[in-house]
Amino acid sequence: MDLPTMPFVSVIISNYNGNEFLRECLASLTKSVYKRFEIIVVDAGSSDGSPAMVSTEFPSVRLVQLGHVGIGTAINVGIKHAKGEIMVFDLNNDDVVHEDWLLNLVSAVCEHNYAVVACGKRYVYGTDLIDSAGGRIKMVTGSFPPIGSGKPDGPQFEESFEVDYVPVICTSRKVVEKVGLCDEKYEIYFEDTDFCRRAERQGFRIICVPDARFYHHGSATVGKVSNRRIYYMLRNRIRFIIKNFPFPFMLVSLALTGWWIASVFTIQYKLIDSASDEKVGVVSKNLGACFEAVRWNIRHLREILEARRNTSVLRC
Repeated sequence: MDLPTMPFVSVIISNYNGNEFLRECLASLTKSVYKRFEIIVVDAGSSDGSPAMVSTEFPSVRLVQLGHVGIGTAINVGIKHAKGEIMVFDLNNDDVVHEDWLLNLVSAVCEHNYAVVACGKRYVYGTDLIDSAGGRIKMVTGSFPPIGSGKPDGPQFEESFEVDYVPVICTSRKVVEKVGLCDEKYEIYFEDTDFCRRAERQGFRIICVPDARFYHHGSATVGKVSNRRIYYMLRNRIRFIIKNFPFPFMLVSLALTGWWIASVFTIQYKLIDSASDEKVGVVSKNLGACFEAVRWNIRHLREILEARRNTSVLRC
């Protein structure tokens, strides 16, 4: 495809206290061989100097400063500021892109007549191991395994293929206008999965573009192992299941999720007897995060069911 004829693109990054990661992410974007794009950083009330760093070191980046908001809200604000015919969201502040990442993504969207949701192949930072090549939704178990996670790259990941969801969305403005904005109720995690599900219901394909390579540090905002991460992952997993799964699958997957939580509680409490005080404290906080995640969904059940009624459930 002739580069000068290719569409203008908006790359939207949400950021909260990710100064050093964000600097590396933005630096990698400046090396892109695709030149017709803007970068929009939506900062959610950082206190680590991120906004000043962006303004000083990357003056061409459009910086939007908000108070403390969730990722879904930050993405939506970025979309509203975007000028591109094609939009990428939410490129994580701890992602680092290859120089032809954007070119290959945009080419894929154009080849599908702007009627597709695409993502590249993401590696674990500093390795040749795959972080994810899109993901699958397992309706019986209510799990969302990333494709290829932890595996070395190989021939099985060289051709474009359909997936159930992608962690970083590249799609056209017309798809966003038909599908709608991100569901802000998730706050952190699952807003991308939810968007993909709604796009699939509208008839748009969800694909992985393996030659669009990028790299991921992982959980830079909430930490790789933290009770906050446990809380949001479980809370939003339950919300997604209730909102999106067909009724029989919803019941089975919720039951299995409850069984999994109970099993974790049992194992953890057995370990507590012989554990150090520090380990007991960590385990207690993690278990408390699980309880709070379940309680949140109980408190918000009416709203979730209303969202379910307003959105046709996934096809079996």
